[in-house]
Amino acid sequence: DDYLILISDGMLGKDKRWLMEYLNRVPPPKDCVSLADSILREAKKAGRNRIDDITVLAVQIHRAA
Repeated sequence: DDYLILISDGMLGKDKRWLMEYLNRVPPPKDCVSLADSILREAKKAGRNRIDDITVLAVQIHRAA
């Protein structure tokens, strides 16, 4: 399963690599909602929402039958 993740500019800030590093160390998500929620929780834990608003949209891609 593949996911498309769209994020607002406030999510990355000056550290452009944190999201890639986070996604490489967490287990595969169960669904797109849990993926978006986990990214938002991690961003808030790191204080990324103090300077700008943050938005995450995750879409799970399935092959058509």
